[in-house]
Amino acid sequence: MSATPNRHVIFIHGLWMTGVEASVLRQRLAGRGYQVEQYHYRSLTATADSVVDELQERILAVPGLVALMWGRNP
Repeated sequence: MSATPNRHVIFIHGLWMTGVEASVLRQRLAGRGYQVEQYHYRSLTATADSVVDELQERILAVPGLVALMWGRNP
């Protein structure tokens, strides 16, 4: 199934994560037609402001709605 324009998901990894932990879910969503993107940031060296600014630019560059997904440890 090919990706459709208004089905875009941006994954955001946690503070100590790299994004690899969500690879299976990203593959499943891509297989269902979502355009999937992993947003990676340097959690130990980047400032919160720089991460927010970069993520905002990425979101605004996507046409249509964007779903943001992130995990949390219980």
